Amino acid sequence: MAASSSQRLKGILSVTVLKANNLIKSDLFGENDCYAIISLEPLTNQSKVKAGKQTQQTETYQKTQIHDGCHPIFNEKLLFPVAQELEALYVQVWDSDIGKDDLLAYGTLNLLDDDQGGQFNTNTNKEWLHTVTIPMINEKRGDGEIFCRLKIFARAKPGATGETVEEEEALEEEQAEEKQKKLYDEHPIDDGWKVSGTIKNSQGYKRPPFVQEIIQYKDRNQLGDYLKEMSVIIYDITQDPEQIDEAVWTCQKLESIINELDHPITFILLSTVMTWAKTQPNEDEVPFSEDEFRRRRAHPNFKEHHSAEKLITKLGLTNKKKLTTYIVATGLTYGMEENVFHYMFKSAWHNASELQVFGKGGNFLPTIHVIDLAAVLQNLADRQLKTRYVVATDTSKDTLIRITRKVSQTLGMEEEDAEDKKPPVNERIIPEHVIILDASNEFLRQRIMHLPEKVVAGTHNTELEFKRRLKIYNELGDDSHPGKFFEDVDRPGETIKIDDDRSINHRNIVEKIMERVKEPHNYGPTPEEQEHTKQRERDEQEAANDRMKKQKEWTAKLEQIKREEFEMLDAQSTPLRNYLMAHVMPTLTKALIECCQVRPEDPVDFVAEYLFKNNPQV
Repeated sequence: MAASSSQRLKGILSVTVLKANNLIKSDLFGENDCYAIISLEPLTNQSKVKAGKQTQQTETYQKTQIHDGCHPIFNEKLLFPVAQELEALYVQVWDSDIGKDDLLAYGTLNLLDDDQGGQFNTNTNKEWLHTVTIPMINEKRGDGEIFCRLKIFARAKPGATGETVEEEEALEEEQAEEKQKKLYDEHPIDDGWKVSGTIKNSQGYKRPPFVQEIIQYKDRNQLGDYLKEMSVIIYDITQDPEQIDEAVWTCQKLESIINELDHPITFILLSTVMTWAKTQPNEDEVPFSEDEFRRRRAHPNFKEHHSAEKLITKLGLTNKKKLTTYIVATGLTYGMEENVFHYMFKSAWHNASELQVFGKGGNFLPTIHVIDLAAVLQNLADRQLKTRYVVATDTSKDTLIRITRKVSQTLGMEEEDAEDKKPPVNERIIPEHVIILDASNEFLRQRIMHLPEKVVAGTHNTELEFKRRLKIYNELGDDSHPGKFFEDVDRPGETIKIDDDRSINHRNIVEKIMERVKEPHNYGPTPEEQEHTKQRERDEQEAANDRMKKQKEWTAKLEQIKREEFEMLDAQSTPLRNYLMAHVMPTLTKALIECCQVRPEDPVDFVAEYLFKNNPQV
């Protein structure tokens, strides 16, 4: 039977729902939307139930997320507290539909069956792990099955089991992993993802059966050669801050060579909701939404995460068809032995009289089950979503004190409105790159102290004035920073710290800025401007050709007119020439010859007198 919170806890039953086979097709169009229900108490097998009216999850009744197909793969772990010996495990698989849910199949696993040799005994101090196949029943068709892995975490006294139990547990876990690998081999996923990954410390690490390869690399360039063959790359920077620089470098490397690749790449950065820690809400009771990601303000310890988010988002805008980037801000993960709540579970498991709460415990802790987080990442990998920023948290609004109290009760000793739409921004006046230089207060003080006295005199850079200005700036906070405006208009600035740069004239910072901005270049005209220019050139060429043609016609006509005028003048002057040749030129010629021989002082008077004396008419 079920375990209530008021009963003494004996252990925890972990049920991992692996996959189901040969389920009937419920929908006439499209695939089934299946979810599995696991219960420690009998279930009613009614064929239909109103959508959303399923029993809420409890300590004895839990269900998986929705997966599609007649052979859905769940791979989800469900945990049940055990207070007394369990008799059976009841399983149902439902198809989720609009308005109603349909029962596809149901089955029961008898935990007290003697034929199983007592292997499912939950009233034991020994821990065990088994993979089972549960036959499923349907009214229309009798076949179908579901695969589950059951593990009991028994609550034993320290040292009670001894080395033999540990050896048996290791052997059983090894056998269970072999069965799981065989299950994946027997039921492969057509066209499924081939998973490769990296780990920080491979010593003693056993590769999961669904992972094809653990990538080993000596330097980043070798890692880049591996990654450019991948279709989807997920970088987790939540656990190790050293991964931030590597993630940014990888995305920049992919962006620089993406046009050389023959396939698109999806880059998913797994970040943390701590980049929202200092964001001021518009209304006290209204939670943040993903649409407000440009307003987020990071905790001082997570500014590098914030800067990486902005830079990778910007890199995803350069070539949207071939490089798609997503930012997933995840809450605290739990459910698959993550270490964030380890101290709490360990203290409760050892029956500590009190569990430690840091501070007053009233702070909200955004959390998410690791399987839910994996589903979010898989959806991003499978579908090209328009939104590039996703907040991955569950719907719970638990505080630290509530989580601590629940763990204590379960495992420990029993004691008690949308923003107004802003006008569009003129893109012509918005800079393409925004670089924010960040320096510590001490660095600024040292800089002021080293300024010459003649430069400081008469300005606000004296010691007292500088302290006053610095105090005002710190009190105003990040909301008054000019970078906030650029974030609001989708031009997030990149923050560069200058404290550690000891190069001459800050050459390292200049090189880093040049690396971000890339080489200078001129922007050519738009296609519309190019077409307008070509049309203008064509019109000008046609006008020039027309002008040239008319010029030739005008020249030909002018020559014709001149020729006709010359011929007319020549015809009119012929009688005059004949008259001169007959009556004037002979006497005049003799006068000129005589003048040349005599060479008088006044030639004109000589010629006139000669003509008068020798005039034939006188």
